[in-house]
Amino acid sequence: MKNSRLDGLVASGFVLIAPMLLTQLVACGGGGNNNQCNRRSDCPAGQECRAGRCVPLPDAWEEHPDAFFDFPDAFRPDAFMPPDAFMPPDAFMPPDAFMPPDAWRPECTAPSDCADDGNACTRAECTMGRCRHRFDEASLSNPSACGRMEGAAIMCMAPCPGGGPNTVATCRDGRCGLACAEGYVDLDGMLGPGTNGCECRRTSTMDTPDLEARDENCDGADGIVGNPGFLYVAPSARGSGDGSSPANAARIEEAFRIANMRSEATIHMLLEGGNYLVAERLSSSNRNLLMHGGYTPNFLGRSGRARVISRAPHAIRITGGRISIDSVDWETENQSIPGAYTATIELEGTQASFARSHIIAGRGANGSDGADGMGVAGSAAPMPGAPGQNGVGSNGGAGGGTGGGAGGQGGSNNSNGSPGTDPTGCMGVGGAGGSGGTGSGGSGQNGRPGCPGANGAPGAGGSGAGGLGGPIRGGVNWIPPNGADGAPGGPGTRGGGGGGGGGAFQVCLPIVLFAGGGGGGQGGEGGRGGQGGRRGQAGGASIAIASFRSQIQFGPEVLLETRGGGNGGRGGNGAMGEMGASGGPGGAGASVTERGCMARGGNGGAGGQGGSGGRGGCGGGGAGGPSVGIMYRGGSIMGTPMYHLGPAGQGGPACTAGGGNPGMMGVRQNTVEITDPIIDIEPDIEP
Repeated sequence: MKNSRLDGLVASGFVLIAPMLLTQLVACGGGGNNNQCNRRSDCPAGQECRAGRCVPLPDAWEEHPDAFFDFPDAFRPDAFMPPDAFMPPDAFMPPDAFMPPDAWRPECTAPSDCADDGNACTRAECTMGRCRHRFDEASLSNPSACGRMEGAAIMCMAPCPGGGPNTVATCRDGRCGLACAEGYVDLDGMLGPGTNGCECRRTSTMDTPDLEARDENCDGADGIVGNPGFLYVAPSARGSGDGSSPANAARIEEAFRIANMRSEATIHMLLEGGNYLVAERLSSSNRNLLMHGGYTPNFLGRSGRARVISRAPHAIRITGGRISIDSVDWETENQSIPGAYTATIELEGTQASFARSHIIAGRGANGSDGADGMGVAGSAAPMPGAPGQNGVGSNGGAGGGTGGGAGGQGGSNNSNGSPGTDPTGCMGVGGAGGSGGTGSGGSGQNGRPGCPGANGAPGAGGSGAGGLGGPIRGGVNWIPPNGADGAPGGPGTRGGGGGGGGGAFQVCLPIVLFAGGGGGGQGGEGGRGGQGGRRGQAGGASIAIASFRSQIQFGPEVLLETRGGGNGGRGGNGAMGEMGASGGPGGAGASVTERGCMARGGNGGAGGQGGSGGRGGCGGGGAGGPSVGIMYRGGSIMGTPMYHLGPAGQGGPACTAGGGNPGMMGVRQNTVEITDPIIDIEPDIEP
């Protein structure tokens, strides 16, 4: 840049002394202006404030030539002396007379010589012996002196303020901030002073659920949020309800469905504390299921337990694999369907461990009473006896029927009638032949009627049931020990056959007459026996854990409680037997008359009435339902839980008609091992 004042200096012979002169002039105020300053802004462009004086910047000559002069005409040659005093060259003054040799000294030789300007975001530079402070680019990321340029101004914070515990100050693009110290994580977004800062210390990338609910991987909850091997469960679904995080907690039924569909061998199920009301039996097969209960809603604390209350008679069934239950209580409700039982937890071929768990089995339902017998045994009704045949002339009539209870043959001529047959030994005796009378009529005696048949024997009463039952192969269903049905009553016997009527003769010389007796009637068939009464139903069992070939391990604070077994039902009364049929009538004796002379055979006796059928037997009473902490077949039990058992059920009473057998009282024991042979039958009550 060309400057007319400099050209004038050159023309006037001031070139050799210009640098020194200019510096001196500026340092001395440039001809009268004292240039007092306190800051750079007090100085003209191209100058800075040094020790209360405005001085040119080292490189300001070309950019700001006016900075070297206070006034436009301040450096005229004649301002120093008359023009004619300028020549000869040495006439001006001696070279050392103008300025002492040490009058201009450099301000600095290195940046360390420069004074602190009080701004932590600048750095000192020493250029051409002059100090200059420029913005320090390191301040863009230095939390001890964090700054940035905004126009010509330097915005500086030194140092950046700290925050809550486990935080560190940061500087990004010249702006202060806060971050977590190494190994710590902020979960709630609050880092400033007076907050909890970075409250989570990351100790592991894996986070196995524990009793302290420690968030070891600092993902916001105990366990691993978003990992398919972890499910978060709450009494009511939240968010998407897929169980992937506390904010998307699933209902427990949905959590089991999700777990059963996943391919992971091990599933951790974390349950928020509170009550879970379920209507269906939960189930898991052939996997490792680890249930951890009692979490706070954010899953960062555990202070209680989860409680599953099932309206089904069985809360959960585990088949194969392994299950671990910690801080989860289980309960089934009292049953109302007759004979229904509860087995709160069912284990089949699995490994199970329990800790801090209260397992409650609801009361088993009472068994229903056995039905009374209805009707009679057999299909054919008893038949009446066949009638005896009438005597004809001198010949006696044939007895009715054949075999047992047949009527006797009527006597021929003047012979006696034959006795009827009788299964009971009561003979229908035949009538004796009448003796002939002279000139008068002769009559044979009538046959005697057959004896009635014997009544049938009453049916045997059904046996009362024992009070146990047990799991069966293919599952852990409990076999209810019902009573036995009463036997049907025996049939009545056939009535005896009637005796045949005696033959008769009469002599009226020269006439002799003979008349045959009538045949005896057949005895009637005995009545059918009454049906037996039905067995009483067993009372339902109350079982906390039913196990089939499983290994069970009990840890601390496990209580098994039962509310008691149901009472057995009463056996039913047997039905009354049927009446026997009537016997057949006897045949009439023959009547012979000639020339005023008459002979009359005796009539056959009637068959006996059949005996009535016996009454059916009473059904046996059902057993009382058992009240058992653990009922198991095979496997093993380790550890000792606490037990609180309700009463066993009472056995069902005998029927009111007498002759029945009551059921036995149910068992009440902490543990019952079933050792009798395994059988394949289905229980009367479906689980």
